[in-house]
Amino acid sequence: MIIGEFTLRNVAAIGPRSSLREAGALLARSDAPALVVVESGKLIGTVSERDLARQGMGGGFDPDEATVFMLCDPHPAVCFVDAKLASALALMRNRNQHWLLVLDRAGQVAGMLSMTRLLSMLETLVPEESTGPEPEYVRRVRGDSCENGWL
Repeated sequence: MIIGEFTLRNVAAIGPRSSLREAGALLARSDAPALVVVESGKLIGTVSERDLARQGMGGGFDPDEATVFMLCDPHPAVCFVDAKLASALALMRNRNQHWLLVLDRAGQVAGMLSMTRLLSMLETLVPEESTGPEPEYVRRVRGDSCENGWL
């Protein structure tokens, strides 16, 4: 599977001189877990919900005075739109991050891959739960007590 199939295409961008409050408001309106930090059309990093919460608010920054540049990650985890899903997932695991920035082969931002989006798509592939009776072994493993074989 190629990650381009799962990529969230509309990723919000913000300038490095924007305040943390502006970044938080933009993230709240966005479907993505991070913003692309861009200056003069050039990608200079990303800032995520986690960055704002842990480093920004948790670090005691004033949300109106501190800028996005102060928290942005200048070396975000990226992959290309034609990367294999397994490679993207391994990178997410290694970075302990639930999203990746996705670039096209020209190096331009093509979108973002998020674990939330992947889980939503995976959910559509899982068959509906069985509504039939539970097998005996499930009751035994769970430790249900029964008299005369009935629950």
